[in-house]
Amino acid sequence: MSENPAVVLVLDSNLMFRPKLDSMIRNAGHVPVPYRPDVPIPTQAGFEGARVQPVVGLVNLEDRAVDPMKAIAAMRREDVCIIAFCGHANTAAMEQAAAAGAQIVVPRSSVDQRLPVILKEAIKWKPDPHCDFC
Repeated sequence: MSENPAVVLVLDSNLMFRPKLDSMIRNAGHVPVPYRPDVPIPTQAGFEGARVQPVVGLVNLEDRAVDPMKAIAAMRREDVCIIAFCGHANTAAMEQAAAAGAQIVVPRSSVDQRLPVILKEAIKWKPDPHCDFC
């Protein structure tokens, strides 16, 4: 576990891909937590007794269990960087996610191959003070 692990809220109900995501997140030293619309999003002040910083959202734009755009809207706070992903041909969903406030939007293949690098970028992310939705 990294010295200051990030909580990664994961919205992906794909039974084949989700365990791989959780494993990659843990191997990168962070804590995967299933996103549930009925559970408050953890704050930087703490999670399960340990200080965590930051909170990262990882949203599968093709998820059918929860509306991904509603999840992005719920996660969107100044201390949460949202990574959204979907199949590379689904450019409409990628554009919609960026417009909804996802700071990093990538094809699923990038998540599959480079999630630890993408998480590092998300953790370094800082909101733009001139951006209304960042």
